[in-house]
Amino acid sequence: MRTLTLSLALACKTDDGATTNVPPGPTDSDTDPSTDTTTETTTTSETGTSYTTLPVTADFTRPRVAVNDATSCWLRPDDSTIECWGQSDVANDAPRGAYLQIDLGGESACVLDPYGVAVCWGDNTFGQLNVPDQSYFIDITVADRHACGIETDGGLLCWGSTGYGMINAPDGAYVQVDAQNLTTCAIRTDGLTFCWGNTFTGQAAVPPLVFTDVDLGEFHVCGKADDGALDCWGIDNTFGQLDAPIDGGPYVDISAGHLHGCALSDAGVATCWGDANLDRLEAPSTMGFIQIDAAAAHTCAITESAIDCWGDNTAGQLP
Repeated sequence: MRTLTLSLALACKTDDGATTNVPPGPTDSDTDPSTDTTTETTTTSETGTSYTTLPVTADFTRPRVAVNDATSCWLRPDDSTIECWGQSDVANDAPRGAYLQIDLGGESACVLDPYGVAVCWGDNTFGQLNVPDQSYFIDITVADRHACGIETDGGLLCWGSTGYGMINAPDGAYVQVDAQNLTTCAIRTDGLTFCWGNTFTGQAAVPPLVFTDVDLGEFHVCGKADDGALDCWGIDNTFGQLDAPIDGGPYVDISAGHLHGCALSDAGVATCWGDANLDRLEAPSTMGFIQIDAAAAHTCAITESAIDCWGDNTAGQLP
């Protein structure tokens, strides 16, 4: 992930009602602040203040597809705007503009704009939309009652409900974070992975591997190790949700749903395991997938130009 060079921000609300921190200078949410897909762009505001933006297209190192139980969203590859479908306010109230990364919680969502500013919308019952002022992130995640972001210096900030200590991150600098339900997991720069919060179903029992990606399911966790191998952990394996494949790799992405999991091989082929009800495991034979995300009973994956989803469609969450 890149390090952003950014100036201070003021907290405000967008025209769409989403909560955000806005950097000085132009902030028209209908305008793509950068069409450069390979380099950073330095912009000078009317007051003479310079700040750095990141390219908002073709950056597939950041999550550009996200799902929750009733909704699917992605950042369109042509202009990095948000497109969602399904039955939820998250789908209906997504802000306009171009973004770098997206994540969905239970009834909330967050994106990162080209300045590393978090824009969040949806349910704010527990303060999960109250992004700390003057914060800029390289990674963002939102769950049912809390949210977390990795700052440009690697510091990890979490906000929202204080229950179970789920916003009390261990000290250190981090490179990736994920939150789900009442739990948080993150990978530190020294290669160690930590999980905290409600870990009563074994989420904190992280295997002794160096992970480069970690993803929380409802009551279990899955990770991708630095050699492309997969591992899942927790205390309940009733539906085989911990039985990640040991062959077919190396793998480049992984996601844990509620009772199933899915991963992408380096050829871009999706493989799923766990509960087969509602066609959760019926991944298409498409090659070329680059990112994947699983929810309760459906999964979506994207190529560099398209999205495909499978599983439950009760809420219209399949395109």
